[in-house]
Amino acid sequence: MKRSKTYLKCLALSAVFASSAVTLSTPAAYAQTTSQVVTDIGQNAKTHTSYNTFNNDQADNMTMSLKVTFIDDPNADKQIAVINTTGSFLKANPTISDAPIDNYPIPGASATLRYPSQYDVAFNLQDNSARFFNVAPTNAVEETTVTSSVSYQLGGSVKASVTPNGPSGEAGATGQVTWSDSVSYKQTSYKTNLIDQTNKNVKWNVFFNGYNNQNWGIYTRDSYHSLYGNQLFMYSRTYLYESDAKGNLIPMDQLPALTNSGFSPGMIAVVISEKNTDQSNLQVAYTKHADDYQLRPGFTFGTANWVGNNVKDVDQKTFNKSFTLDWKNKKLVEKK
Repeated sequence: MKRSKTYLKCLALSAVFASSAVTLSTPAAYAQTTSQVVTDIGQNAKTHTSYNTFNNDQADNMTMSLKVTFIDDPNADKQIAVINTTGSFLKANPTISDAPIDNYPIPGASATLRYPSQYDVAFNLQDNSARFFNVAPTNAVEETTVTSSVSYQLGGSVKASVTPNGPSGEAGATGQVTWSDSVSYKQTSYKTNLIDQTNKNVKWNVFFNGYNNQNWGIYTRDSYHSLYGNQLFMYSRTYLYESDAKGNLIPMDQLPALTNSGFSPGMIAVVISEKNTDQSNLQVAYTKHADDYQLRPGFTFGTANWVGNNVKDVDQKTFNKSFTLDWKNKKLVEKK
């Protein structure tokens, strides 16, 4: 295979980001960094990769980072763009409140942990000029680490898939792989579902699937015990300090990473259009859903037993942006 040549076509704003990660020093401020890298992949075919990063201006700080690769292959009958969410981050921002639960009168005897119970990633093509051809991951994925990859062969053969080792060396009927990309994310205690996949819409849910509380067993959002209620984040059934409910919550540093830190989505979507298409409209949305885990003493104060309750879907925050897939100039353009 001909050795690929890579060069920078354009540097916009302040920096060029590597494809594996993006770090922003001003998390509360809106920012955009765009660059374009052009790579010769042989037989007059090229890839044009643009890097685009945006922050919402809210305290929860979601970072939308989109790596978009346009494949310009004169031997293919379609235009192809590959969208990769590498570098994105949805901050968990769990909070703890001591507001009374069920009107319980003792100060400090109630605690509520608000935590992210689900993260959503959604793509929407808003006109008929393009369609989704393939996405990854697909179906239900429970593995702790999810790796999605995409590979391309000259002539228009493109494949996206979930694989433990990426697309290296993968080949199909039309020949050897000439370009590939991959992205991984971790989801301990969470599970990925592809809940919507049409030629215009793609949506993933990454939802809380259960937590092994101190090796006592897996507890979920729906767990229930007749005496102790839901013990999902309860540290002890018999915690002695009844006016210190916060102290009976599992410590933050022992919670799953997606619960106490945040989620770095790693999704891939392949978009195709006709050769004469100049532009297509794309919307991308990141959403974080929250549950409240509530903890208080039992109904008889002084018995030193605790009761937990998980209240679902108490809050959600969405960060969405609209873009143009500029097929003519091979780049992603933000709509103002």
